[in-house]
Amino acid sequence: MAADKDYIEYYRAQVQARLWSDPHTRPRQRELEQLADQIEQRSGIRLSLSTLKRLWRDDVTQVPHPSTLNALVSVLGHASWADFKQATVLEAELQPTSIPPTKPARRIANTWWWAAAASAALVTLLVLLQATNRTASPRPLVLPADIPFQADKTVTIGVPNTVQFRYDVSNITADSFFIQQSWDPRDKEVIDPASHYRSSVYYLPGFHRAKLIVNDSIVRKVRIHIKTDGWLPVAEYNDDSREPFYLDKITSPGTGDLHITEAQLAAAGVDISQRFQLRYYNIRDFDHIRSDSFMLQARLRLDSLQNMSCPRAQVTIVTEEDIFYLQLTMPGCVGELYLGMGETRLSGKNHDLSALGCNLYDWQTVQIHNKGKQVTISLNHQPVHTISYKKDFGRIVGIVFNFISPGAIDDVSLQNGRGDVIYETAF
Repeated sequence: MAADKDYIEYYRAQVQARLWSDPHTRPRQRELEQLADQIEQRSGIRLSLSTLKRLWRDDVTQVPHPSTLNALVSVLGHASWADFKQATVLEAELQPTSIPPTKPARRIANTWWWAAAASAALVTLLVLLQATNRTASPRPLVLPADIPFQADKTVTIGVPNTVQFRYDVSNITADSFFIQQSWDPRDKEVIDPASHYRSSVYYLPGFHRAKLIVNDSIVRKVRIHIKTDGWLPVAEYNDDSREPFYLDKITSPGTGDLHITEAQLAAAGVDISQRFQLRYYNIRDFDHIRSDSFMLQARLRLDSLQNMSCPRAQVTIVTEEDIFYLQLTMPGCVGELYLGMGETRLSGKNHDLSALGCNLYDWQTVQIHNKGKQVTISLNHQPVHTISYKKDFGRIVGIVFNFISPGAIDDVSLQNGRGDVIYETAF
């Protein structure tokens, strides 16, 4: 059967032809950054620039993780890598010469001409393989009524935190078994169906929904609330290549705000020349505040960095079922913003989010007022945007501020639907 590396050649040609209208010339860094943005918008997964650069090398030495492959093909309208491969076969059946040879205009195009020719041969081979395998039908998945699956934390509060999963799939006949720690498919691990135990280290706090997966089916879910003891500042590189930096030991109480500076990041070993994120986590039970009626208010600002063209800040409200998020940036960068309340998700690429542009190097007061799933967003006490949604997302179980540069927060308060102040801090 054809290898995934062969499909990657075809994927690259498709992306270049559809997104950049040039199937021959290697994409530039800006184009790869745009591709990463589109993948994040479609799949919810942010792939690093280094991952995409490796994918566009002449010789792909290592096939990406399955979750990365699934995210990649989202920009071509496919739900998964398997779906993309199946569509490749069907496309070949309808049009066996669907990848026409082209005349290279420059020496660099020669590689792509051979890639296109190889892809066309691959498609023909896949047609033959598909015809051979059509007589075989997948085995139906038969599940018992009770599938034991539970999770226990080794630490009550704080990170890192090892979660011990106990399960029993011994009476299920299937090809593959996994535990996925959270919403992120990259956190999926293969488990032994003959075993009953698997542990995973959670390096970041949050309200996670771990999944027991059999073949491609989610058969059980369990909630895991990794809490913090107050506010926890964390720095993490964007490529997730290393463990995060916990910065709670370098903060000083009573300073008037919670502020991690460039000097403090450097002292903690964070290389700020690399792309990183600074997050302030407060993950806890907020006295049963419902996510459909509340008011969150906070002040925030960023430190100026010379290499930062479009600084961005995000306010995230963690609920039992999902996250609500609000992004702010400079007025000239609002086309890159995202806004999500409930199931309503907006992108600055196709919605007017210009009211969320502001000078992030000055203090900005942000207010999110949700009254019966009708949300009003205010900046400096002036309403600037409204948004509504319909689904129920349960209780509020966390607040996170996310910056892509050093920054500060202050005067955070959270009220319930009756206007009672349930949580506040002035640092």
